Amino acid sequence: MGQGYSVIHPQAGSAGIETPELADLEYERTLSGARIFKSIRARHKDGVVVAKVYTKAYASLKLDDKVQQLLQERRALQDVPNALPFHRIIETSTSAYLVRQWVHSSLYDRISINPPLEDIERKWIAFQLICAVRDCHARGIYHGDIKTEDMLLTSWNWLYLADFAAATKRHFLPEDNPVEYTLYYDTTTRRICYVAPERFTDDAKDEEGQNRPLNWAMDMFSVGCVIAELFTEKPTFTLSQLLRYKKGDYDPSHGLASAIKDDNIRDIVMQCLQLDPGSRFEASDILQEWQGKAFPNYFYDFLHQYTYLLTDPTSGRKPVVAETTNSGASDDRIDRIYFDFDKISVALRLDADDMGDGQIDQSPNAVSLGLFPLQVDMPNNRHPATDRAGIESDNGALLFSNIVIASLRSTARASSRVRGCELLLAFGEHLTDEAKLDRVLPYAIALLEDEVDIVKIAALRTVTQLV
Repeated sequence: MGQGYSVIHPQAGSAGIETPELADLEYERTLSGARIFKSIRARHKDGVVVAKVYTKAYASLKLDDKVQQLLQERRALQDVPNALPFHRIIETSTSAYLVRQWVHSSLYDRISINPPLEDIERKWIAFQLICAVRDCHARGIYHGDIKTEDMLLTSWNWLYLADFAAATKRHFLPEDNPVEYTLYYDTTTRRICYVAPERFTDDAKDEEGQNRPLNWAMDMFSVGCVIAELFTEKPTFTLSQLLRYKKGDYDPSHGLASAIKDDNIRDIVMQCLQLDPGSRFEASDILQEWQGKAFPNYFYDFLHQYTYLLTDPTSGRKPVVAETTNSGASDDRIDRIYFDFDKISVALRLDADDMGDGQIDQSPNAVSLGLFPLQVDMPNNRHPATDRAGIESDNGALLFSNIVIASLRSTARASSRVRGCELLLAFGEHLTDEAKLDRVLPYAIALLEDEVDIVKIAALRTVTQLV
């Protein structure tokens, strides 16, 4: 009959959502067919969701303890800004279902597409990941399988840590048999392994050894692997490399030293990848030790809290109401940034980038029709438009530009699009030329085809100044 896995665990066969408890979900397509769980994309009246389906090997199998653990996990994580637990947990006689909101892109997807992430965006994503792990650990929740596929990103780079695995996957694995790892953790075709090396043990063959609890040091090793991949865009470990690293036959520091240019980020990665769990830093210690070094101070005292408030709380935290008309959430987001621009510029120290007093020198031969120098007309912050960016712009303007651009694509009011153009012009002053060309101009040019004339005029004004 040929070779096969010599295990008692059932593989995920054909699974659907044909259960009365999920009658409000309409099957769309299968996302992945992992060996234990099958992931299905389904549509609810309030939005799109992901349902993970586990098919029981026999009807008498009871999962009460797992269900209770998942329910406790959901309650503990409900107020964590960067966590997305399963919001529906259902067990039937034949299957178990875990349902959460669907988010379009994972970090792995974002790394793989253009335009490439800037360093400030990579640091912002890494900062959110460490904050998410810190908040989860503070509540006694450990993820167990942190990888780039489990980090979900909105279009403005707000991060959600999802698919917590402590209750659904084995904690410890036999180091002499890769079958258990393949069943539970190799859900992609990349053959990567970000599981902490101490989780590969001899006593994992015993049921008691398999069920020993996870700890924070194990998650921090995975965090180091993810941050390394975020900055190098290459897998940090494969399974064979990790097992060699555990035995002392492989050293990842040589490749990371040349691939990660930022010394502080490299130090964080190497601190997380310590072979001795006791030598690793906790997430809170990393945030404290590298404040003002790897991560700017405004990440801590302004940007994280403000972006969390800006992020639509229905995005991953409550059902999104799928109305036939635009609810105006994007308009509200743009309006808030517009009226808070003076506070944002102070918090990000954008005024510190001004060249002199902000006045533009005009040559005697310059054509003047009363239009130049162009004035950026923001509330409580009217000033002449000029280029205030240095060679390497690292002041957070790009992060706010991402929010504005993502919101512009789904606005309902013309006035919000006009304010969005003004914001693109204001934040564009502090962006590098590459960021203006790759990030801002394509969306500003698209607004030239808007149906409202005042929006076309605002877009033309923005494009002209940026160019």
